[in-house]
Parts: sequence; C-alpha cells; structure tokens
Amino acid sequence: MDFKFLAFVAGAMMTALLATVYQHYRFAARRSPLSMQASVQQFLVRSGAIIAIGWFWFWYGSPIDYAPYSELFGMQNPHFYATAMSIFNLVECVVWIPMLVNFASFFLYPPTSVKTHSLPEAIVDMRQSDEVVCFRFVTRGDNPKALMHAVRGCQSAIRGQKQTSVHVVFEIVTDTFIHGLDVPQIVVPAKSEYQTKNNTLYKARALHYATEASDLRDKDWIMHMDEESTIDKQNLDVCLRWIFAENRRRSDLGQGLISYNNTSKFEGLQHYICTVADSIRVADDMFRFRFQYDFLHTCPFGVHGSFLIVNNGFEKEVGLDVGPDCSVTEDTAFALKTAAAGAQWHHLEAEVQEQSPINFRDFCHQRARWMKGLWYVVLDKQAEIRTSNKVVLATMLVPWTMAPVYFAYIVTYIVMDLTHGGLFYQSTEKMHRIIAYSFLMLYIIGFVRSQWFKKFPFWRALSFYATLPFALYAALFFEFLSSCFAVYKTICGLLTKSTHVNGSAGTDFHVVRKDLKSHDDELSAPLLAGA
Repeated sequence: MDFKFLAFVAGAMMTALLATVYQHYRFAARRSPLSMQASVQQFLVRSGAIIAIGWFWFWYGSPIDYAPYSELFGMQNPHFYATAMSIFNLVECVVWIPMLVNFASFFLYPPTSVKTHSLPEAIVDMRQSDEVVCFRFVTRGDNPKALMHAVRGCQSAIRGQKQTSVHVVFEIVTDTFIHGLDVPQIVVPAKSEYQTKNNTLYKARALHYATEASDLRDKDWIMHMDEESTIDKQNLDVCLRWIFAENRRRSDLGQGLISYNNTSKFEGLQHYICTVADSIRVADDMFRFRFQYDFLHTCPFGVHGSFLIVNNGFEKEVGLDVGPDCSVTEDTAFALKTAAAGAQWHHLEAEVQEQSPINFRDFCHQRARWMKGLWYVVLDKQAEIRTSNKVVLATMLVPWTMAPVYFAYIVTYIVMDLTHGGLFYQSTEKMHRIIAYSFLMLYIIGFVRSQWFKKFPFWRALSFYATLPFALYAALFFEFLSSCFAVYKTICGLLTKSTHVNGSAGTDFHVVRKDLKSHDDELSAPLLAGA
C-alpha cells in the first residue's frame, strides 16, 4: 500500500480527533456535553469524509495536471465552443461558495444517529415560573384542515410532555375567522381598516397586528408555526427546557430542524417528488443553518418563518413593521433586524414536521417568492438591517440565482464531453464530480434524516428508498424548472418593485395549498379548547 496514502489517512484521523475533542469541550463549557457515543460517531464520520475526498482527489482516476478552472488562461483548443465552455465553467466557482459553507458545517456537525448533546441540566423551577409559552399559527384561512390537523398534533404533544407545570396556550392569527377551531383566534382587520406605520403587507402585517392585539405579556415566549406545523412531545420537551434554561436571556432566539414528510398519504407523484426536492432543505438545517446558529450565533444566511422561538417582549422591541419590500420574506427581514438589537441565535436539537407543496405549480411559486423576497431584503433601504448581513445574504443568493445557467452548463458539458473530449483539465473534471456528488449527498442525507421508517409503515418506507434514485432525478428537474421560473419572477419583480406598495397584495405572496385528503379522516373528532 502507498506510504503517502497511509500518512494521509493518519493525518485525517488526527484532524478528526482534534476536531472531536474541541467539539466535546465546547459543548461541555455550555453544560450540555456530548455523549461518548456521539463523539465516537462524529470522529468516524469526520475521518471517513476526509479520507474519501482525499482518495478521490489524489488517487482516483488520472493524476492532477493544472489548477482547476484555469482552462481559459491556458487552453490550447482555439475553437469558439471551447472558449465559451471555459467562460461558463467559471459559474461553478460561484456555486462553490455555499458548498464550502456546507463542507465546513459538515465537519463541525457531522450527522450521527444519536443526539449530539444532552439537554441543559440547569433549568428554572417551572412550577414557580408564570411565564407562558404560546403556539402562534398564522394563516389566511385558506387551509383550515391543515391548520386543525396541526393544532390537534400540538395539543397531543402538550398533553404528553414531561414539563406538566408549564402553561402552554394557542393563538391563531388569521385573515378570516375559522369555524370549528375551538382555540383563540386573532382576526386581522382588512387593509382598509388597519395599516402599519411602514405600510407592511402580507404575513408581516398580520404578525405585527398580533403583537398589538395579543394578551401575552413581555416575559412570555412565542413559538411561531406555519399552518401545517406539528411537533411531538419529545421535541416539545426539548423546546421547553431550552426556554426555561437557567441562563436564558430575552434576546435569545431558537430554531431547530424542519422535515417535510408530515403526511400519512401523498396526494400524488408530484407531492412525493416535491418532498424529495425539499430534502436539501433538511440538509441545510443540519449543516448551513446550524453553523450560523450554533457557531456564529447569528443568522446571515436567513431563517425559517416557522419553528421560531422568540421572547414576546423582544419581538415587539425589534418589530415586524418591516415595510412593503421586506414583507415578502418577513422572516429573514425580522431575523436580520434582531442582529442590530443584540440577539443571539441558538440551534435546538428538536424537530418540527411540515409538508412540501402538493403540486409543481405551488413548488415553483414558493421558490419564486423566496428568491424575489430575499433580493428585496438585500436591496431594501427601509428596514434597519446591517449592510454586512445584506452582503453575506447576497453571497448566498447569487449561486441560487445563477442556478438555471449552471444547470444548463452541466447538460452542455455532458454533451460536449461525449462529442469533444479533453475540453477541461483533469483537476477541473474532478472538481465537477466532487460538487455534483456533494449536492447528491445533501439530498440523500436530508432524505435519510426525515426518518421515513419512523413515520411510515416498513414496506412503504422501503419503497420510498427503492425509488429514491428515480425520484431524485425528477426532483432535480423540478429544481431546474422552478429556478428558471424564480429568476424570471425575480427579474420582473425587481423591475416593477413599486407596484406592490400600492396595494396589489397577492402578486408577491403566493399561498401554497396545504389541505390534504388524508386530513378528513384525522379530523373526525372535535378539537379541544385547551391542552
């Protein structure tokens, strides 16, 4: 066996060991130490990842010739197509930006089969605390079945959780009163009757009204949920212990992982493929988002609007009156405003379950709203957001905005490589493969983390795994088409950005259908008014 390879393996294992020791003492300093089983698993995953990448780069295939992506400056092929491909080849350098963040996050927080650290041991006496925890759902009223299903799931978690002395309540913030939902509702007045100082729109306007109309006190805590979000008793217990930790500050915000197969039966093939496509969002929560919460304790990459735990008084202090531009993705605008207010963000070792769009149309509109809204936040001059955070967010947005070009480049590259071989250096070819395999691994890791065997019968979950290769290619095709649509809508939105200020609500904020046929049977029994 090659001595250099053995030396590399030894170096990789030593690096992984040092990283594991550092991680162990880092968690121990926060009084939430890593378990020994988690430490061993992290060491093995880190070592394996380093060895696999090193073997692929130095020993697999042809030897390295020139620096990657340097064809444009030294290629001997004079044909136009070779020069054009070399220029488009540089697009991949931009795509490497978020991938390098994911690599760093993977190394810091490798996936394990056990929780990476235990719950805080020091928590306040909940029996002596009168702080209230509130599930706040926001809806237009278009998906009442999904909302009722979510409320029922959260009520079940409350009845079964361990911290029985905690007072947990519900608030439904809705545009229209929902009949049959026997929990408190805050009905948002029409725009002609209520408007914020900064002319905020959509969900942000509803949330801002809720801060004014709610009976919650400043010391109470809010867990923001989408209209289909559900949580079980174990994960709720994690959230409550985080809220009531002894050293908890009012400016602390928490967010955990969200999975997207919260259904007992898919509506059709499109629903399943959209769920597979959302696997990369699960991996994002595991790596990139966890990195910003757990390592940076801030949120320059953006946040989710659901499964967001915040102190009510701090939310009112920061404010959700973000203006019309930031109303499209109000969650990220609010999160970036908290940075200026001295907030610290934290990763929660907990999970909330949601569902993916049911059809391809909703999938495209959802992605278009996110891309357009995030660019609105970057270019906004009204909300109090630091320029440095806007720059980091833009750095993450540029690769996504260039996704259609990159997808087209990949297809062209495959065709050209078959018909005109030798266009790229071997080093560039290996970089192509590494980033392609990395993207596929993100989808696969997110898919596995969604715990299909826990949520579905064995044979059905097994069928999902068996069809994953085909579903994955279909999901990538969905992603390509949706990114094209998102870029088109973003360009149109930026060119006509002022129109939504004048009241054309609904043009920027597409509501995804969440009501499922499977909800009908689950909602036959009446909902309970309390927990």
